Formats: sequence, structure tokens, C-alpha cells
Amino acid sequence: MQHWNSYWSRTKSLNSFAEGEHSQGYKGIVANFWQTIFKSLPESTTILDLATGNGGLAVLAQQFNASFDVYASDAANIAPLSQHAPSDSNYKHLEKIHFYGNMPSETLAFENVQFDSVISQFGFEYAEPAAALLAVNKALKPNGEFIALVHHQDSFISTDCKIGLKVLKDLSKDNGLLLQLQDFADFCQSITNKVEPTAEQQVQFKQKNVDLLQQVKYQQSKCNSEDELDWFNLLVKELLPAIIDWPQTDSKRVEELRDNLYSFQLRLQDQQAASWSNSDVEYIKTLLQDNWSSYEFDVMKIDAGIFCWVIKARK
Repeated sequence: MQHWNSYWSRTKSLNSFAEGEHSQGYKGIVANFWQTIFKSLPESTTILDLATGNGGLAVLAQQFNASFDVYASDAANIAPLSQHAPSDSNYKHLEKIHFYGNMPSETLAFENVQFDSVISQFGFEYAEPAAALLAVNKALKPNGEFIALVHHQDSFISTDCKIGLKVLKDLSKDNGLLLQLQDFADFCQSITNKVEPTAEQQVQFKQKNVDLLQQVKYQQSKCNSEDELDWFNLLVKELLPAIIDWPQTDSKRVEELRDNLYSFQLRLQDQQAASWSNSDVEYIKTLLQDNWSSYEFDVMKIDAGIFCWVIKARK
């Protein structure tokens, strides 16, 4: 869980694995799906966004209807409002949401029959499903509905995460770029006079710099597809400042870079483990046969292929 705590505490992104405008809220097909759901809900509906992250779906609900009473929970130690200033566009929505961190989906600490609707966007699947479904059912009012978009094992998202994991693991090998960069950083730190290194240090620096750049080119050449190359370039972009701005590079700087990439690797591994297969869905269906009046599953697809599972269950 520490890798998620660390991620949410140092980003303004409302949802994980998001870049650019998508980091500040859901767009496109995801937003359209949820807005259709929200349109069917009456005024003053009490909503719980389960496994909220930094509140992406909760913010979307609040934006859609300011009369919604929105709660948001997550197993991680979240505090989304602390990441934003009053001048940020989402601040006014975030401050209206009741956030609860350190609250796993399996052990929701809310009153029974508190919510009209429990929703989740790429979050419910990270929990143990039997315990989480029981907790959601207890939290829902009679006839309340649970709706979630869940990672699909065969989605283009899962495929992309699998590629990212491969590239990260290659960078982290014993003979990989990250250890070579650490050696380079250790050497940079040993140079006390950065303005006038000794002749021997200049020779060593040149050789280590050449070796490092050759390693970058070598690992880049090992990418087997455009997707792998995109991931490689994305990750190496984070490392380049430590090479270029070498007088400011020391062991700690590169250790922090390596820690951040390792945390990213753990989050990608979690995504892979959480994604539902067809057999997972069949198991979930058996869990829904008790305490639920109805349920349905669907697969959401877009032009790029399978996007996710859709689950709807009514208490």
C-alpha cells in the first residue's frame, strides 16, 4: 500500500495512470458513461465513490449535480484537498466531497443503509471481492445500486501496462540502465570540485558518460515494438536530467528516481493482478446470487478495442 500512499500524496492527478487533461478528471467515453448514470439519479442522492484515488469519479459526480451528497473512500492514505490550492479548478468540487482515507473497500466504516448509490472507476477490483461486495451491500439502502467499471484482463489498457512492466524490468536488471546510472551518480558525488575536476576525474567522467549513453542506445534498440519504444522513451525522459545536469546529481537523487520507478512498477503489477478474466466474472456472479436482487455484466469497447468490464448490481 505504501506505493499508493506515496503516489497519491505527491500528485495532483485525480486518477491513476492519467496524463495531461485526463489527470484532472475523466473525459470522453468514461465521462459519458457516468453522466448517463448520474442523469438517472434523483436530486440529493447520496453517493459513495469506492476506491476513489484522488477523487476523479467523485469530482465528476459533484460537477454533474451540486446537490449530490458525495462521499469517497480509499484504502490508501489520501488527502486530495491538500494537493490543491483554492485557485485550482477542481478545488471547489473537492472541498464539498467527504473523503475517507485508510478505508479498504472490504471494511467500509459507514452506517448501514447509508448510500443510494455506490460507484467505482477502476478501483473495486483491487479489493477482495467477496468481502468488498458484502461491505458495499451493507452500505447501500434498499433498492440501492452498485455500478463499477472494472479492468478487463484483455483490454488495451492491461496490454499496455504489461508492456510497461516489461520495459521497467529491463531497465532494472543487474546490467541495466538504472544500476549504471546509480554508478554514474555515485561518481558525480565523489567529485568535490565540480568546476575544475582533476584530469583523472575528467577521463573517468567521459568514459562513464559514454558508457551510460551507449547503454541507453542499446536498451532502446532492444525494444521490439513501437509501444515498447514509447514506454522506454517515456521512462528514460525522467532519467535524462540526472545525466545532463550532472553537477547537481548525487547518489540520493538517483536513488529517489529508482524508488519512484519501482513504485510505478508495483502499481502496474497491481493493475495486472486486479484485472478480471472471464473466469473471475463467473466467480463474481456466484457472489452476487446472495443479498442482491439483480445484476448484469457487460464489456465496454471503444475503437482501440476492449476497454473494461461494466458491472451493475441492485440490492
